[in-house]
Amino acid sequence: MRRNIRNIMTVILMLSLAGCGKKETEQMQQQMEDKADVTFEGNNIELEGMEGTLLSYTVKSGKLYLLTKGEAEGEKEYSYQFYSSDADGNAIQTISQQTEEEIVAFCVDSDGNIAYIAGHTGEEVPVAELVRIDDKGTELARREFNQIVKNGSILLGGMVSDHTGQIVLASGEAVYFLDGQLEANGETKAPEGYVVDIALTKEGEMVCVTDQLDSIMVSAKVFLLDSEKRQWKDMPDLKLDGNGDSDYVMDGLEYDFYYKGSGGIYGYDIAAQEKTEIINYNASYMTNSDAAEMNCIQEGHFIGRSENITEDQVQMTLVSYQKKDVTAASEKEVITFGTMRAGSNVKSAVAKFNRSNSEYEIVIEEYMNMEQDRLLSDIATGNGPDIMDLEMLPLSVVQCISKGLIEDLTPYYENDSEIHADGLIDSVREAMEYQGKLYYVTPCFSVTTMAARRADVGDGSGWTISDLRNLMEKKKEDIDLFAYKDTKESYLFSFLYYSGSDFIDWENGTCNFDSDDFKYILKLCNEKGMKEETEETDAEIMERVNSLYTRFKNGAYILLEEEDLDLRMIQFERLAVGNDITYIGYPNRDKNGSVLQFGNKFAISSQSGRKAQAWEFIRTFLTKEYQRSLTNDDDMPVVKEMFDSRIKALTTTESYINEFGDMIEPVEEYPMTWGDIEVQMGIPTQEDVEVYLNLINQANRSVDGDEFVYRIIDEEAADYFKGKRKLDQTVEIIQSRVTTYVNEQRK
Repeated sequence: MRRNIRNIMTVILMLSLAGCGKKETEQMQQQMEDKADVTFEGNNIELEGMEGTLLSYTVKSGKLYLLTKGEAEGEKEYSYQFYSSDADGNAIQTISQQTEEEIVAFCVDSDGNIAYIAGHTGEEVPVAELVRIDDKGTELARREFNQIVKNGSILLGGMVSDHTGQIVLASGEAVYFLDGQLEANGETKAPEGYVVDIALTKEGEMVCVTDQLDSIMVSAKVFLLDSEKRQWKDMPDLKLDGNGDSDYVMDGLEYDFYYKGSGGIYGYDIAAQEKTEIINYNASYMTNSDAAEMNCIQEGHFIGRSENITEDQVQMTLVSYQKKDVTAASEKEVITFGTMRAGSNVKSAVAKFNRSNSEYEIVIEEYMNMEQDRLLSDIATGNGPDIMDLEMLPLSVVQCISKGLIEDLTPYYENDSEIHADGLIDSVREAMEYQGKLYYVTPCFSVTTMAARRADVGDGSGWTISDLRNLMEKKKEDIDLFAYKDTKESYLFSFLYYSGSDFIDWENGTCNFDSDDFKYILKLCNEKGMKEETEETDAEIMERVNSLYTRFKNGAYILLEEEDLDLRMIQFERLAVGNDITYIGYPNRDKNGSVLQFGNKFAISSQSGRKAQAWEFIRTFLTKEYQRSLTNDDDMPVVKEMFDSRIKALTTTESYINEFGDMIEPVEEYPMTWGDIEVQMGIPTQEDVEVYLNLINQANRSVDGDEFVYRIIDEEAADYFKGKRKLDQTVEIIQSRVTTYVNEQRK
């Protein structure tokens, strides 16, 4: 964005370009047709006639086998029960009576007999048992787990029943074989690492995935195992991409076996050593997490699972995935979702909405970086998307509102039975509001600010450009402004991107780029920035990065830009720098220079004929179900209740079970190194939390820029930076051009 700002025409001027974008649309249509064979769509499977909530499932011989968890009548808190059904979830039959054994894993053989691992955690010494029952629930055999796996490991990589009826169990670094009575029938050590997943080929061999598990890097490899000869065979590197530690491969059916790659699900032919793409995640609006615990139940038919939160409890829903006819007209009404590039969070939400809605379907339309003219043309001619991610627009949110492009969502918040504006973090809601109204939904946020030494700026929580000028006048001339040397244009962009609103009043159509403050910014960037970019060697880059905090402590530069500052980094910087650091923010008129960065800004087009249905979709990003999924420290939930829950999890000193049944453990101590600085990290202190919360509470505004304004300033400042024009003349031209543009946009 700093160096590739384009000259974007306004929506009104784009009326003349109504025909633009036809070629791009045809190309997109062709791409969809090219992916037709690997585009799948999911539909939720309705399971009726079971007691308890679905806990786990597997498939065997075209049938579903289901494990439920319900409330127990005895001393134990929960009970477990097995069921079976056809591939569509119909004809549900009860297999077993309720048991209070905690069932942690199970598999099914070709006759419908079930083997499961039961844990008894209430004992003084926890005991695990392997149990086998028939298809009526009658117990056939029972054996203590440690009689089978004698190395004490219960690191389960998977369990299956092969074509001979024997049970194959992966645990730790070995694979164990058991007969129908659960008697040991041999074992074999993995060729390397731990066996983290196993599945059956269509010919009955075993396909196993191993991982060293001694690094945060995944080192998964695939091997074939002949279960009769106990021999391992090497396989080509398949570039696996699983879910968690044990979700890489699936039993074969049409292909020898299926596996999960980074972009989708593939079938593998062992003899030909060829892979075939079966499901493309992008074309199917799926993510890797959507494919968790997926199984092929019939040719071209997969079963997966999805999670839903009801009454603060997590429930599993099974999903039936089948090939989609992309050439056929949809039976559902289409709601278009316009975005620059759909992230995994959007695709997953779209897929989930489409599975659960029988009348409407969200269709994603991506407008790439160079297609903003097509987007504006679509909007101007009434053909724009129903839902817009405002991050893709070159216009500011204020402009979108003033032009009447987006819907006022305040009534939707007010009338929703679950989602309310008052449920948002106060500062987040304030940063989103324009004249007391809300025009978009955002799921998450982060804080961006500026750090400085207390010795330089004191203990304040904000400062002005005059304060910055006074500080720089006291410093020696050769001191650096920022931690990283950059061009004059880049320095200017840093100031304008976060504090540019000081110089434009969109509501009244006035600007003050001819002010002393703006003149000083230009002058400072000219003095401290480089004339042009310079190439650095890898060694120079590493030296600059590694010395970042050492140079800060030594006062070698003034300002440290903190993008997406999180609680963990606040803790690290306190330990690395000590108390001589304060998050002063970007200098601006109101002394509130810390800003909120929003992950997305989802708005509803004022031209949409499906506004209520569009709201039903974008509101899902504020549900507990979605907010709970935000686990990155720099993408924090915007809903107050879920934010508080996240802070509690990050700072707890004791283990506890949260409202969704998840076990939350305290953060363990770990070393963190930056260059020659090493600190011992752990649970953030109350001081760290207070610094973080104060930053959030004070950052009551968000970034809302206009690309055309940036371009004007960039163009005119360039001649000043090159010495071709004086400062006063430069600001006079910028003042004139931006004022003209702002008032044109207000018409």
